[in-house]
Amino acid sequence: MANAIGAVVGQARAQVTGTVTSAGEESFVVHLAGGPRTCADLDEALNLLEAALRSDVEARMHALGVDEIRFTVARNVTQAKIDNRAMFVEASLRVEASGRPRLANDG
Repeated sequence: MANAIGAVVGQARAQVTGTVTSAGEESFVVHLAGGPRTCADLDEALNLLEAALRSDVEARMHALGVDEIRFTVARNVTQAKIDNRAMFVEASLRVEASGRPRLANDG
């Protein structure tokens, strides 16, 4: 969601979040706006989610009139130890974007 107060003082901010969950050993579900997608590799799943979230927040920032966007990505991966092995449970990603909106006289 965009920060309206930030836009007034020269900055706009937006953030989106998403998750990857386990669908069993070596199977990961990326929860996307268009529906879930299964990946066999955790890195592939995380990269797919990050790309989708970046695209979403970038579109929101462009709608606010921001051309030069700064992105920050935060990943939180939850694992459980089962039989002395680390097992993936879930990962959440947050992509934040910020930038200065064009002013009406900026051209």
